[in-house]
Parts: sequence; C-alpha cells; structure tokens
Amino acid sequence: MPPTEEEIRVAIAALRSDAHEWREWAATLARASTVVDQLDLSVNDMCALSGVVALPETYATIRHRAQILAAHGALRFTEIADALAGAAAGYEQDERDAVHRLRGQW
Repeated sequence: MPPTEEEIRVAIAALRSDAHEWREWAATLARASTVVDQLDLSVNDMCALSGVVALPETYATIRHRAQILAAHGALRFTEIADALAGAAAGYEQDERDAVHRLRGQW
C-alpha cells in the first residue's frame, strides 16, 4: 500500500527538520573554528617552565588541529544538510508529479 499524503508530508517535514538541525550544528562548528583560530597563548602567558617542556608548541599544534577539525566538520555537516534538503525537495517533486499523472494533468 502506498504511503498516504499525510505520511509523505510528515516524511518530507522530517527531512527538512533534520537538514535544519545539521545546518545549526554546522554553524556552531564554524563559530568554534573561528574562535579556536583566534586563541593565542604565548610562552609569556604560561608558567615559566612551559617553554622547557614545549607547552607553547604543543598548544599551538592542538589549537591548529582543533581549528581544522571544526572547519571540516562544518563543511561536512553543511553537505549532509544539503543532501537532506535535496532529498526532501526531490520527494516533494516526485509526489507532485505522481499526483499530476494520476489526475492526467501536467
């Protein structure tokens, strides 16, 4: 038995809702990437022994890696959102086309 009009509407709405959620998290990751990129502790900001144990270099490496991961995450989350929104639009168009075919209207 084919899905009802209501079931199709709910499924399309769910896809759009999920796409919105992925976009929100993408924006959060993008903001995190920007913030992390602006963080900058120097050896002068750390304790006297931090330079001896290479803490500034370790911190810079971790900060850089976190910035890259957040930026890539934002990109991938946006791609997922786009795919979900595209699927919703495609299903919606398919449903419109099917209704037109059933009614013999174009």
